Amino acid sequence: MTVVGYLPPLPKSPAPPMAPIQTFDILELAFMKHRLIESGKRLRYERSPSSSPRGKIDENLFSLLPDEVLERIFSHCHLLDRVQLAHVCYRFHYLLTSINFITSDLSLLNISEKSVWSSKPINCTKSRLCPLEVTDRSLLTTVFKHCRLNENINVWYQSLNFVEDVYYSLNKHRVKFREISIYPHNKVIGLDVLHRYLPGIVSLSIHPHGEKFAQEKAHLEKLPLFSQLREISLQNVTVGYNFSLPVGLTKLGFRNGNFEHILPHISQLHYLRHLHIGHHEFSTPHFSELCQAISKTTLETLTFKYCHFEGPLKLKTNWPGLREFRIEQCYGPLALIMQQIISFSRQSLKIVGISVQSNDSDLPLGDIFALSKRLDTEGITMDLTVFQKRQHHDTRN
Repeated sequence: MTVVGYLPPLPKSPAPPMAPIQTFDILELAFMKHRLIESGKRLRYERSPSSSPRGKIDENLFSLLPDEVLERIFSHCHLLDRVQLAHVCYRFHYLLTSINFITSDLSLLNISEKSVWSSKPINCTKSRLCPLEVTDRSLLTTVFKHCRLNENINVWYQSLNFVEDVYYSLNKHRVKFREISIYPHNKVIGLDVLHRYLPGIVSLSIHPHGEKFAQEKAHLEKLPLFSQLREISLQNVTVGYNFSLPVGLTKLGFRNGNFEHILPHISQLHYLRHLHIGHHEFSTPHFSELCQAISKTTLETLTFKYCHFEGPLKLKTNWPGLREFRIEQCYGPLALIMQQIISFSRQSLKIVGISVQSNDSDLPLGDIFALSKRLDTEGITMDLTVFQKRQHHDTRN
């Protein structure tokens, strides 16, 4: 927003001299003793040249600052500093924990059980992690008072008692978030506990963590009925025969699991927009069934990652809404499969993404160049990513 105004004419007389202002440390004064105004004492607004509030060191100068200025100061404080400042006075506590002045630019909040954090700290490549140890539910309540607006919340846990305390506190303080990702270090995921306290979540990601789940996988017999669930991502999870997906689902991700049990439900997802499948071996009948199911949806984005395809399709179908198709480091007759998928959605397709390894791929670069010429004639953009394994040189003599 741009505000346009007009400045008044400047006075002809020179400006009056400015008295020197004594410098002071804002954070140091924040922890000074806050003196309350005595009951019954009225404020008098009068000019007093002999006295100035800036000349008194023991005066609480923060009382002279408006709430908007304090909000700017508090916005540069870390979570630990905010928790400490909230104990200075009632005004600070209100400003730091009210809905108007809470931390609003928090993109990710990691909540980890101490045993999980101690065994293998969570890695974060974009920024340094400053863990804040929380010993009981009351301290967790204090943290959520400052973090009521979040983009994503990650919960790393091993015991159900810990994760129940987290869900209870999130519900009690009405913490708002777009997506919650759970990383159980146990085969018991505890979705019934999540549904008990947070039945209205919109986006859910389930990623059983640890090396053992890459082989054994956690089992999920059924999914509780979340009333507003629109996005779900499952990794290292096998689902039972009674498993069903919400009809209003718009985004589905399934990696490293028994996708054949999910396949019959895809045709019922009439609002599905994004589908991501990873670490799955497609037989020709299963792949044909998937293509027929997609034709009954309004899918816009389709991604295959680390998948293996047995052979090309022997059917013709139509995907009128597909706009983006990606195939990332997959194996099989990829050139034929990509040509078939492009023919399914030629009218709507805008982007084709390909990710391959230069020295280990079933899609040679020559086929990619030939495909790019065909896409260029049809007005389709290709997004090509070529990976190369790092060469390890033997430095021993």
